[in-house]
Amino acid sequence: MLLKKRFMFFVVLALLVFVGQAAAGSNANAVVSLDLIADGGAGNQTDDGVTSGTVSGQGTKIVVEVFAKGVVTPPNAIGVTFDFDSSVLTLVTATLVTATGRSRSPIDDREPKTAYFLSVSPIILPTSGYVGYVEFSTVIDVTGKEFSLGIERVQMISLHGQDKVTSTSKIEFNREKQITAADADFDGSGTVDIADFLQFVDAYGTTNAKYDLDGSGSVDVADFLAFVDFYGQTVQTGPVDSVEGDRAALVALYNATDGANWKDNTNWLSDKPLGEWHGVETN
Repeated sequence: MLLKKRFMFFVVLALLVFVGQAAAGSNANAVVSLDLIADGGAGNQTDDGVTSGTVSGQGTKIVVEVFAKGVVTPPNAIGVTFDFDSSVLTLVTATLVTATGRSRSPIDDREPKTAYFLSVSPIILPTSGYVGYVEFSTVIDVTGKEFSLGIERVQMISLHGQDKVTSTSKIEFNREKQITAADADFDGSGTVDIADFLQFVDAYGTTNAKYDLDGSGSVDVADFLAFVDFYGQTVQTGPVDSVEGDRAALVALYNATDGANWKDNTNWLSDKPLGEWHGVETN
């Protein structure tokens, strides 16, 4: 039964790819994002914005939720190619979650970094954009090792065509976070005060990334102690980091000019310095 199901899914995918070569679809402006499930479970189908976490050990399960917003035409297949170090992580499986149930898709050995969410009928996404979840496993002991998990590219395929969707979503692991007073000024008033404290109390015990000051994946005692250190402080304001501003401008240019189909887009949308993005010069 498993072999039959696997065969059917890949036949459907091949057919959709063939049909999709004819014309572009209407989902080019969709936005795909990742949300780390801190406890490694099935998640809550809500994008909590968790983009960092702490992981240890070898063979540890890591689960992330996938969201796609701005989808105009319901696709029959969503292919997400992830960006990660194969010596650190391995992609295990992808599970599509719809109103009618769950469908688990195996990973093709020929595309070990790509997860396909497949359906014979169009995939109708909820308002949240929730697609499903993907499971990874650590290949080595990652205790204390910094690594990341991002998205290299996304394809949305339907009988009406296919679209290549870009995403800059990334999850950082075991990276020490530099906390500032601005992180604790939750309401943006310019001062870390009682209003911020009340917001923190409401979020305590959740996985809300906004209040997870240390990036551990949950709002806990460590975050409270960090908040206390900044209580009463005034937030330092200054110019926006020019590098981040330049990066944002280049990403916007890439998206607006169909960068995925440029003759040479080497290193574009990667973590490499901007000067290593093909055609970009910095000083």
